[in-house]
Amino acid sequence: MQNVIDVNNKLCDIDILTKTPEYVKLYEEYIDIITSYQNRLNITKDQFAENISRQEDFVKEHELFTENHSNLNEWITSKTASLKDVQSITSDLSNLQNKKEEYDSIEEEFEGKKKSFSELVEQGEGLYEHTSIDGQITIREQLNQMRTSWQQLTNSVQQSGRELDSSLQELAEFTCLQEKLTRWLREIEYAMQEHTKLRPTLEEKKGQLESHEIIHKEINSRDSLVYSVCSKAEEIMEKRGNQSLTEYVTSIRALFKSIAIKSQDLIGKP
Repeated sequence: MQNVIDVNNKLCDIDILTKTPEYVKLYEEYIDIITSYQNRLNITKDQFAENISRQEDFVKEHELFTENHSNLNEWITSKTASLKDVQSITSDLSNLQNKKEEYDSIEEEFEGKKKSFSELVEQGEGLYEHTSIDGQITIREQLNQMRTSWQQLTNSVQQSGRELDSSLQELAEFTCLQEKLTRWLREIEYAMQEHTKLRPTLEEKKGQLESHEIIHKEINSRDSLVYSVCSKAEEIMEKRGNQSLTEYVTSIRALFKSIAIKSQDLIGKP
């Protein structure tokens, strides 16, 4: 900036001289030399102004890079925290479905930010040419840090998606088995109630016993279903690191055992 001021002062000095009476004749004698000097000064002035403008643009580019780097870094930190919440998978299907919706929203944002990440890297690398050695080292460190953070977020997004899909499938299979077992238990409980009603005639009692023998065989055959449901529940709890289904498993086993005993009593076997 000082160089521009100096050039302007010299141009002003020449302008003053050309208008001062005692120098007019001298100016006319050396007009070619003076004009050439003026032209060189004007060219130098324009070059200085252009260089200043270019340096100001470089400063703006650096400031914009710093701002974009900070914004993207904050976004990555925020989404990493959100993914940790999503990864705290539970054994509740409704809660898991809500987490899947939250994950889908994060994944959509992540896909949209891929362009911002690529542009930031390109922007930073473009600053090398007109940056000092120390500045280049700083920018390179910032870009390396950003690449590492971005890769970690990428891995987290992918891992969270796989775990959620696996958990949803697993819990959906368990829910299907659970509903199937629940319907069957209700049907058996109703049948057991019917079979405990007193019948007035021997023939009706005989028919009731025969009917219950069929039910008793079905109860024994359903032991594998109860085992599958309880084993699936225990597997889910072990993977999730919680015991939210313990009460359900205990109650199902107790209920089935109670039904089996009552059924055995009804057909008169020890």
